[in-house]
Amino acid sequence: MTWARHFSPPILPTRSPRTPSDQIFVTLGGRCGFESLDQSAFIAANLTAAQFDYDSTRQIGGGLGTAKGSTDGSNLFGASVKLGYDHGTPDYRVTPTAGLRASHLQRDAFAETGSEMALAVEKLSEDRTDLLLGVEVEATPAQFGNWSVAPALSVAYEHALDGGDTESSGFIEELSLDQVSDFDDKDVIRLGLRSMPSWSSSQSRPRAVIRERMPVA
Repeated sequence: MTWARHFSPPILPTRSPRTPSDQIFVTLGGRCGFESLDQSAFIAANLTAAQFDYDSTRQIGGGLGTAKGSTDGSNLFGASVKLGYDHGTPDYRVTPTAGLRASHLQRDAFAETGSEMALAVEKLSEDRTDLLLGVEVEATPAQFGNWSVAPALSVAYEHALDGGDTESSGFIEELSLDQVSDFDDKDVIRLGLRSMPSWSSSQSRPRAVIRERMPVA
């Protein structure tokens, strides 16, 4: 389970805008190797469910007050499946993967209050499918006394198969306003570098050898 707080721009540009959202993610997954989990082809699947609360604050200016709005119970669902292969050597392990991810976002409708420019924001429902490609290279753990460190480098590429932008709508009385997300790129590249240190208290100690003296006849 993961909790996150995200900030994004509001529907209309205003003074000192704030749009935080509290998000809780729950992910379940599994992996099955066709021959073994150490070195063979494998299939991995994940299911993700998230709930988030959406709050917005817009200072309109010009004596028009501050518009505030919130919605609870918005949901994000996703499922992904990947095929990969683990190739290990005494010095490193390489794991290329390829797969698909489908996700559905639903945000409840809400109405702002506190200003003559308050918006009535419509419900948002979006579906998205992504192509996932990636590779991870992990080095054999290096020993430093009781410590061991295993560095790893990962490169991931995501391509939106059905568009990368998100549109939402709001109303001021009978005037309709549409917003298109600033982030509308279909292609995303992610780079990651991690190092997993571990400590062990076990130390090799010389074993005592007990020799029994045989009586002399």
